[in-house]
Amino acid sequence: MQNRDVNATNGGRRLAGLLLASAGLALTLLLPVSAGRTRAVAADEAEFFAATLRVRDGLVPYRDFWEHHLPLQWYAMAPWARVGDPPSGRDVLRMRAVQSVLWVAFGAAFLALLRRRGVSTPAALAGLALLSSAVLFASFAPEYRIDTPMTVLFLVGLLFAERSLDEEGRAGARAASVAGLAFALATLCSQRMAPLALAALVLYSLVRRDGEWGLRARFAAGWGGAVAVAVVFLSLYAASGAIGELVDQNVLQNASYEALAARDGAARAAPWWPVSLALEVRDAAALVLLLLAAAAVLAPGRDLLSPRVETRLLLLLAAQAALLSGIRTPNPYQLETALALAALLAALAISRAESRGFRPAVPLAFAAALACAA
Repeated sequence: MQNRDVNATNGGRRLAGLLLASAGLALTLLLPVSAGRTRAVAADEAEFFAATLRVRDGLVPYRDFWEHHLPLQWYAMAPWARVGDPPSGRDVLRMRAVQSVLWVAFGAAFLALLRRRGVSTPAALAGLALLSSAVLFASFAPEYRIDTPMTVLFLVGLLFAERSLDEEGRAGARAASVAGLAFALATLCSQRMAPLALAALVLYSLVRRDGEWGLRARFAAGWGGAVAVAVVFLSLYAASGAIGELVDQNVLQNASYEALAARDGAARAAPWWPVSLALEVRDAAALVLLLLAAAAVLAPGRDLLSPRVETRLLLLLAAQAALLSGIRTPNPYQLETALALAALLAALAISRAESRGFRPAVPLAFAAALACAA
């Protein structure tokens, strides 16, 4: 009878914690939802919407019209692209609503990845709430940008890469191949993802299933998935006669843009640029995320040299920071993927604190998220 009472009490606490977490997340989601409905249409959104309409009408990017971004978003969203009579900003707002479905997939992958690594659901939702209340994330995430499918696909790839560490034999190889596919598809949304996707493929090739560093032959399937996507994409563009334009507009002209910025005296962004930007715009939630991310990695008893999940996420975050610091004309919306990685680390820190007996960890995280979103 006593055990039954204890189980009932624990079950009640878990239910109460889950309800609290769900309510806190729902409240913090008001910030990105509100931004999606009220934020003015950005110039980039108009550019991407125009490209989507041209793809819908059968035009081939680079061959039939100029662009310097990779095209997956436009092909994926073309069936839903509509122009009103008369055309207006509402057309872009409609595409924001269509693309917002991807954030449901993001949330599911975010929770699934953290649950796989032992993070409680309330702690995972607390990390998601902090991310949603960060101005540098919530202001741009609802917009019709290539960064949205890029970040969502990268997180899906990360989930399956982590899953490949837990599965044996063919199941592990299948998970690795899906991870490679997702990383490559994320790159087809924006070439800015290429260095991070490559870093992820290298990283998971060097982590064995026993949690130690070492070459993992099974992850060759991940490289196979990525190469398959690249071969299909390049073959289609070669068949359309646009491979030269693809390289010129996405690689050579972007390199020229950076060279012009250098000639005009633009300096490369400092490695701490995300922190200074968060301070400049007074984004308290972004700063909390970065502090918790540091806490997850530097917690007492943690071996920084072992390839545990915190180290893996830190290395990917460092790779993304290195990429951003190499850009002479960085923009705030480019922090989306970095903040998502920081949110994963923040959730791990919250969960670790909770498991060590610090019960207020989750409520305090939600209180911080609500305070930042207010």
